[in-house]
Amino acid sequence: MNMQHVLIPGFEKLASFVFWYPFIMSLFWIAGTLIYIRYRDRDPKVDFSAVDWPLVSFLVPCYNEEETIEETLKHLLALDYPSKEIILINDGSTDGTADILKEISRNHPEVRVIQLYENKGKANALHLGAHASKAEFLICLDSDAILDQDAPYYLIHHFLHKGERLGAVTGNPRIRNRNTLLSRIQLVEYSSIIGSIKRTQRILGKVRKSNDGLRRSGGFSKESTCGRRAVGSRHDYGRYRRELEAAAALLGYPL
Repeated sequence: MNMQHVLIPGFEKLASFVFWYPFIMSLFWIAGTLIYIRYRDRDPKVDFSAVDWPLVSFLVPCYNEEETIEETLKHLLALDYPSKEIILINDGSTDGTADILKEISRNHPEVRVIQLYENKGKANALHLGAHASKAEFLICLDSDAILDQDAPYYLIHHFLHKGERLGAVTGNPRIRNRNTLLSRIQLVEYSSIIGSIKRTQRILGKVRKSNDGLRRSGGFSKESTCGRRAVGSRHDYGRYRRELEAAAALLGYPL
């Protein structure tokens, strides 16, 4: 029997797309990474003492993170960034997270806690945190993530140094636990695939989006799914593009 008569109509086109699309895009990301390394990856070392650092809000949404949130907060409090506020948002956790955050708020007056009694998703938690923030600049991180001591300086420096049209800065995530197969796969994903995509996107342009512009443009979309790469790389690109266009128009930098 001729197998061509058994295959589903259009299967060959679908199979070609499944093969060629990732192959072509991988070449595109690799080329973009090489261009970035050649022309953009030459940022000078920042003299932290020579900059008047603005107030920054660290937004940490929490959902059932009783085992990790205290460690994350410990590292945030230990950051020597001179002007910061920490906002923890409990997104309707069903474990002991709410009680832990209450205890944290009593022991650390510099930490603000928002308690939500119904789970609405990470984007909604960030949306509320942005409105509660007193700062123009927001650093959003997961409740199981730890920032390097110098990370806030380099993230904010992008806005202060030729950042008139800058919208968001994404960090370079690294996997701490590398003992399992899944964590090693994630290590390869973050180090190669995601890193290449971010560097290629970086050379395509930028649009400034401060906290004030974020509020006026509607904030974080509560309809879309925000993962670990919340602002820097939305999966729903169409909605993200419209949000950036709205913020850019408000700030006088239409796309």
